[in-house]
Amino acid sequence: MNIKISDIRLLSAAALSTVAMLTACNDIQESNRYRELPAAEVKRTVLLEEFTGQLCVNCPIAHEIINELKAQYGDRLITVGIHSGGDAFSIAEGDPIWTGYQGLRIPEGETYLSNAGFKSGMGLPIGQVNRTSGLIDRDEWSKFIYNEISRDSEIEITLDAALVGDNPQAPENIGINVGLRSVADNDVKLQVWITESGIKTIQLLPDGTAKDDYEHSHVLRATVNGINGEAISLVGNETAVVSYTCPVKAVWNPEKLSVVAFAYNGNGVLQAAETHVSDGGDQESESETNN
Repeated sequence: MNIKISDIRLLSAAALSTVAMLTACNDIQESNRYRELPAAEVKRTVLLEEFTGQLCVNCPIAHEIINELKAQYGDRLITVGIHSGGDAFSIAEGDPIWTGYQGLRIPEGETYLSNAGFKSGMGLPIGQVNRTSGLIDRDEWSKFIYNEISRDSEIEITLDAALVGDNPQAPENIGINVGLRSVADNDVKLQVWITESGIKTIQLLPDGTAKDDYEHSHVLRATVNGINGEAISLVGNETAVVSYTCPVKAVWNPEKLSVVAFAYNGNGVLQAAETHVSDGGDQESESETNN
């Protein structure tokens, strides 16, 4: 994918890594999969990276948990479905064996799973919260989200995205603007992703049957600024603005696309933001601010 970056030069790039073969889907009792916790004081937006697969029979249970968590925390919780796990648990984008179905695994998904610490013997679904929890089973997500959402954050992210092109029915690119502001000097990495919701294609269900028109949400579709993002040095109380142009793939539904951006360092995700990709019309582009 050709990405145009302006305002700040890309400082580093990371090589792809390989992932160990999966052995089995996790199977957590339904009574343990979701915990009600007392209300938390909201101080930051939390990122849940959910590693999932279309051929994973227990993954739809995790999708239900995510729906419950989103209902509880709203836009202060950002979830991204990262399809991974090799051919045993996911279908690669463009896989000719699955003609007639959309495969949702992109190569970056395997790299992120490996980088998160996946080891032989682990299974899907699994996830990590703000890159501080390590890989944890779905019954632990709510506890870590509760803890993370109550922590202070010194980073503010503003984000807007719009379709760009002469043909509104087939836009060529997504124009993205990210603003970063820190209360003090801070060296961070900025990661920007494209996600898509409302994708109707095959998914195995817990009873072992396949649903051909299962609706997949928050699916990672592309990395905009490299597998590990780009390094940015922030000056306290000054805003750094980074702009990108990302091509729109033919298999994407432009009306269902979103952009996720997050700042992180060795201590995990410091702040995250998400915005729907607007249609690029005369109306002001939708913008999200997280602080």
